[in-house]
Amino acid sequence: MLWVKAWLETRWRFSLMLGLGVLNIVMGEQGGGLHSTANARTFILAQLMISILAAINLGGAGIQTQSPFRRKAGLHGSTHYTLSMPVSRGRLLAVRALLGFLETAGVITFMTISAWSLFPLVRADSTLLDLAKLLAAALACILCFYSVSVTISTVLDEIWQFYGSVCLTGLAWWATAHLRVPSSANVFGFSTEASPLITHSLPLPAMAISLAASIALFLLALTIVYTHEY
Repeated sequence: MLWVKAWLETRWRFSLMLGLGVLNIVMGEQGGGLHSTANARTFILAQLMISILAAINLGGAGIQTQSPFRRKAGLHGSTHYTLSMPVSRGRLLAVRALLGFLETAGVITFMTISAWSLFPLVRADSTLLDLAKLLAAALACILCFYSVSVTISTVLDEIWQFYGSVCLTGLAWWATAHLRVPSSANVFGFSTEASPLITHSLPLPAMAISLAASIALFLLALTIVYTHEY
């Protein structure tokens, strides 16, 4: 029942994010496809932005009931019903977070495979193994942005969850750019300089940083849901 409930709450958001991915692919195909390196970089940057946006939007509402499509301030009307269900708060959070990440992974996988298959400038001289490495790097690095949204959702309503996640993501982008973080340790770099399609190797430092941050954030979210009064 928890999985069905989570799906009903997120299906329209998932459809919207998948639609944005399809739109980006269609726009890339306009005029016969990507014709220059600059076009390819813009296309890849757009895919990165959509991936982060999907992670933030599908991060859920913690253990609260989420509005299916329109964002609302405050608690959803059935939140107290959700909290009264005969399951632990930890399980509510875990199911919702896992389903949301599976949906995020679906959007990212669709966009990545489509781009690699359709655009020679994106594919370059990479192999199927490089594509698999890119998917692994993308999912690992995007997980930290998803975890930020999940954690914020445990203390703020949906509107401020979105704004807060976007602000923290923007701050992280600014910091990595101005602190000159090596591309292999930059969680944004998996699709650009440190892309496995270019380097033919996994950006292991960035993946490790993202996974460590994600674990810490999820443990923090668990602590909050067991102590916070909704």
